[in-house]
Amino acid sequence: MGRNYFIDNAKGLLIFFVVFGHLLERTLTWDSSVGKVLLSVIYSFHMPAFILLAGMTFSTKNIVDKIINVAVIFILFQLFHTIPMSLFYGVGKLMLFPYWTLWFLVSLVWWYIIVFFIEKCRFNLNVCITISVIMALLVHFSVRDISIFSFHRTIHFLPFFLIGYKLGRNWTPKYKISSLFFIFSVILVSIMFLYLHADKYILFGSYFFEISNGNILISIFFYFISAICVYTLIMIIPNKKTLLSDIGIGCMSVYLLHSFLIELGGQQMLNKLFSGYGDAVFLLVVIAFSLIITKVLSSHYIDGVIRMVSRGIVKNVVMTKWN
Repeated sequence: MGRNYFIDNAKGLLIFFVVFGHLLERTLTWDSSVGKVLLSVIYSFHMPAFILLAGMTFSTKNIVDKIINVAVIFILFQLFHTIPMSLFYGVGKLMLFPYWTLWFLVSLVWWYIIVFFIEKCRFNLNVCITISVIMALLVHFSVRDISIFSFHRTIHFLPFFLIGYKLGRNWTPKYKISSLFFIFSVILVSIMFLYLHADKYILFGSYFFEISNGNILISIFFYFISAICVYTLIMIIPNKKTLLSDIGIGCMSVYLLHSFLIELGGQQMLNKLFSGYGDAVFLLVVIAFSLIITKVLSSHYIDGVIRMVSRGIVKNVVMTKWN
């Protein structure tokens, strides 16, 4: 079976938006009007779409190996990011709260387990998707902090993973909708954040609200907007080899390493050298820097090293003790 270039291209485009969004957060930030509009639009679709793709490409074959591999990668990069803090707080405690971008790996393990359980028990997938949507809305009424092991975001984004799993890797859109829906959604999201002051944590999937203040309607609205954005985005992704294809193949290394480059000087360098040239110039620089990071880190050499190290640890350490 040949490569699915639709999946590769979609991952390539979305991982750029991940890098671009994270760099925007640390440079223009949510405090500027330009930053707020761009970030709210990007965050309204990029993770829902990525999680949908993760569900589309997932199968329960070799489920234990997949879970162990993802868990090992999480532990390695969690330690790399938090070694200084682990000296004060202890490694065990830090493992409970994924560092910045690493929540996705923890949630991925949970989604794998949930789908495996659904298949094992032969539950109706449509019913499970419906239940997951209800759970995703209700979880934010919790009065306790349940961000341990990324529980909040796991439940919040679970419907997208289950829908992706139901669609499968060979799914293509049957119904064409106008790209004007995407533009209209972008305008609505911008208005919500610029003028109605919606909470950015709604987009992160890590917010809390009271039943009485009507925020559940805002949450439903954003699920609807995310669905429209993801669907229209999927319609324009080509199913042939493009410049995005190789980036999509190596997107895991981009995801794991880009935060190092941003935090180890990337954001400071951009702010120091270009912040005085106005938002338009600064934005172009951030886009260019995001493209460079995405392209360099998606190199098959870098991606190959990460995969080789993780597989080596799984094979020689984890599996040896397991057996």
